[in-house]
Amino acid sequence: MLLRTLKVFILTIITLMVISLPEAVSAYETYDYHLKGNWETGHFYTDKKITYNGVQVDYGKDARQAISYWNSAINPISGSSLDIRFTETQNNTHSSLRVLIHGIARGDTGWAGITYFHDYNPLTNEWTPLTTGGHPPRNYYAGSAIINSTYMHTLPSYRRINTMMHEIGHILGLTHSKVKGSLMIGTGSYKSITPPQKDDKDGVRYIYRYW
Repeated sequence: MLLRTLKVFILTIITLMVISLPEAVSAYETYDYHLKGNWETGHFYTDKKITYNGVQVDYGKDARQAISYWNSAINPISGSSLDIRFTETQNNTHSSLRVLIHGIARGDTGWAGITYFHDYNPLTNEWTPLTTGGHPPRNYYAGSAIINSTYMHTLPSYRRINTMMHEIGHILGLTHSKVKGSLMIGTGSYKSITPPQKDDKDGVRYIYRYW
């Protein structure tokens, strides 16, 4: 009887310990601002082949892969209003353009990629820059990812793809995560392509949860 009572007591203690364990907390961070309207079926525009210091690199190929990883990360067949289905356009002034990806030699800036945020007036067909990098001041219509070819041009393609995916995360409204291994961690250094991870995806779902 004493042994049975002891077993019940131990099981009760273990159960209480499990119940009291803290839940895993996501560490994604957001800008508190985001893309306006029906962004998830918008278009992206990218540079094609770029020559820098006599070396030609296909930034368009890398950008299409970066977009495809985000399209796949936010399940495009779940039926959710948050599914991403970005498609490419050849028109960089397209009215449904949401993501632009450019390879530009910016010199010794200290950064491999940076995000600019833009607004768009459909009545005048005019684009207005909101920031030149940094925190967007309000909800925005589109974002451009600038990949600094001064650093990135001759690196392996996975480095450019990771940088593009990271900047697209900013365009979607994410800032830097504290989760090691996430795409949006501010000091990530990866040996291969690292697509959006759970923390990155949870962040995007959270941002647009009411849309």
